[in-house]
Amino acid sequence: MIGRLVQSSVVAIGLVVLAVVAAWAADPKLPAGQDPGGVAVAVIGDGLDYRKPEFAARFARDGEGELTGWDFVDEDRRPFGPAGRLDAAASIVIAESAARLVPVRVAPGVERHVAQALRLLSETPSQVALLVADADKPIARANLLMAARQLPRMLIVVPAGLVEAQPRAGPGTDDPAGLLVVSGSVSASGPVSERHADLIVDVTPDPAAGAAPASGSAPLDDLAAAKVAALAARLIAKDAALGASDVRARLLAFAETKSGGTQVLTGIERLAR
Repeated sequence: MIGRLVQSSVVAIGLVVLAVVAAWAADPKLPAGQDPGGVAVAVIGDGLDYRKPEFAARFARDGEGELTGWDFVDEDRRPFGPAGRLDAAASIVIAESAARLVPVRVAPGVERHVAQALRLLSETPSQVALLVADADKPIARANLLMAARQLPRMLIVVPAGLVEAQPRAGPGTDDPAGLLVVSGSVSASGPVSERHADLIVDVTPDPAAGAAPASGSAPLDDLAAAKVAALAARLIAKDAALGASDVRARLLAFAETKSGGTQVLTGIERLAR
């Protein structure tokens, strides 16, 4: 009986090892490179196509050139994913700031992975975390707030479509810590006061300010969140002592308060240059 249990355990372990090896072999090799320096912005989602030279050149790396990042799906250091939503958001971050990227891959809709990713990032140089994932599986704001309060040095930027819709808390009833829920708009007009975002961003590109090209298929909320993450990186580059709540306050200070208390930000690419 004991022998059969041991044999079954060995087989199970072997299958796990084979699965990990297969996943590793399926991912492309990460291009060689060195840490470029700059503010570290973590990008969390369904993986990046890190074969693109613009990404490989801007990854945070250790002293041996190994990637600072993780894949929670394959449990390895190759957070690869075909070009998609996270690629579009990461492209904006590096086009509109001098940030380096800490890529983290999570399974779509797995909130446990998101919590693990945020805990992992506390052990990296990341000062901004941009979460771009499956909008069909919204995350409770309370859970994001809990993570933000445990990470006072890291601003967590989340597209509104990824957070459970709920009325924004009144003044003094919700300690936002370093959490900023962002929604996108192509104009400052419209019924934005009813949305549950902390900040509404006009994502209309401003070529004169060096704005990144708009990604046609990317949700507006994703684009807005990426632009906010890039602006946060620019602010931190000017003052590295800023904590997450300080950065959040400065971002909101750039916005115009509309009816209902909604904060609307325009011309984001020109700020903190």
